[in-house]
Amino acid sequence: MREVRKWRCGFCKKDYYNKSYCKNHEDKCYHNPKNKACISCAYNEKTYIEVPENPYYAGAISYKEFDGQYCAKYQRWVYKMDTKERNLEIDCKGWKDLG
Repeated sequence: MREVRKWRCGFCKKDYYNKSYCKNHEDKCYHNPKNKACISCAYNEKTYIEVPENPYYAGAISYKEFDGQYCAKYQRWVYKMDTKERNLEIDCKGWKDLG
């Protein structure tokens, strides 16, 4: 067994074994507010669907499941789970800081 040193993106927490790869990723990361991407925008809304209880399982309860991400500013899907549709934008003119 040996110790392994890793580098972690300060925005999305993705790990790298190479410091320069990690730095390169951070500069382009969708979670980095500097890039003004949908994921780091105040208009980005996570959506959920209600999953009904399973009638074949006693004691089952309904729950909410992640359905996608929606842009409230431009009223379009950023990411939709069922179709895997992706419309991520970088340098969006309508981007608003979360803070």
